[in-house]
Amino acid sequence: MVELTLLVPGLAETMKADPDGARFPALERLLTRSDRYAVSSADGDELLLEQFGMVPAADADAPIAPLSLLGDGGEPGDGWWLRSDPVHLQADQDRLLLVGAEQLALTAIEAKAYCAALNAHFADRGLVFLCPHPQRWYLRLDTEPRVRTRPLGAVLGRNVHAHLPTGPEAPRWRALLNEVQMLLHGSEPNDARNARGAPPVNSVWFFGAGRLPHSCSSRFASLCGDAALVRGLARCAGTECCGVPIDGGTWLQQTTAGTHLISFPAITEAGAAELFAQRWAAPLWRALRRGRLQRLALWPGGGQWFRAAPSSIWRFWRRTPVWTS
Repeated sequence: MVELTLLVPGLAETMKADPDGARFPALERLLTRSDRYAVSSADGDELLLEQFGMVPAADADAPIAPLSLLGDGGEPGDGWWLRSDPVHLQADQDRLLLVGAEQLALTAIEAKAYCAALNAHFADRGLVFLCPHPQRWYLRLDTEPRVRTRPLGAVLGRNVHAHLPTGPEAPRWRALLNEVQMLLHGSEPNDARNARGAPPVNSVWFFGAGRLPHSCSSRFASLCGDAALVRGLARCAGTECCGVPIDGGTWLQQTTAGTHLISFPAITEAGAAELFAQRWAAPLWRALRRGRLQRLALWPGGGQWFRAAPSSIWRFWRRTPVWTS
C-alpha cells in the first residue's frame, strides 16, 4: 500500500485568483471529489510538525528553530533556540512591512559580518547568533524565552506591529528587537549595501522558539522537501530524506510501499500552480484510478485538508469548484 501526504502552501490562494479554474482541470477534479477536513493550523511549518506528533501548547511555539538548525547541519544540543532570520522592514505610511531574506540576496560573507557584529554587542548577555545559511539565522539562549511568536511566513508582506511577540516576556523581546534594529542600522555591512543600492538588513524576525525534542516519532517511510525543517525532522526521526522530485510520475516509479510525505516550496503565482496541476495532480489522479496509490492527503494552504482514495474518482456528481464552495 502506498499513501502520500502533500503540503503545498499557497496553492489554494493561487487557485482562488484564477477566475474559472480552466488552468487546473486535473487539480480541480482531484480536490472537488476529495473529502475535506478542517486543519488545526494554517501555518505550513506548524502543520508539518503536527505530522510528527509535535503539537505545542497554546502559549508556546512549535520548536521550528532547533529542528531547522539540525537540518542546516548544526547541533542544537539541549539549549534553547530561536530563529532570528534577517529581514528588511519597509516603511509604508504608518506601517512597517516585512520583506524576507529571500528577496535580499544576502551572501554568506555578509551574513557572517552581521552576526559577528551582533555577537560582539550581546557577548555579555548569554546571547549567541549563528548563521549556517545566509537566509536562516539562529539565536542560542541560556534560558527559555517565555514568548509566543508568529512564523516568518505568516508575516511576509504584512505590517509587523500586529505580529510582535506576546507572552510573559514579550516586553523584553520587543525591547531586544529594537536594540537589534538600532545596531544593524549603523553596521558596516549595511553601509556597503546602501552604497550599492541594495536593501539593508535592518531587523531580524524571532520565531520558532524551543529545544530539540529528545526523540521524534515518524509514521513516514520517506520525506521529500528542500526546507531545513524537513531535513531536520528527517534527521531527528532517522527517516530517509530527499529533495522534491520533478513530478508525480517520477516519484511513483521510485517509491516503495508505505506512507510518504512531500513538502513543497510555497506557490505564489499561477504558473507554478499550473505546473503542479500538470506534474503532480494529473499523475496522482491516474495512480488513484489504477489503484497504484491507495491514499492521498493534500494541504494546499488555508484551513482544509483534502483526502482522496480510489473510490473518490466515482463522485461524478461533485462539480462545484472548491474555491467557490
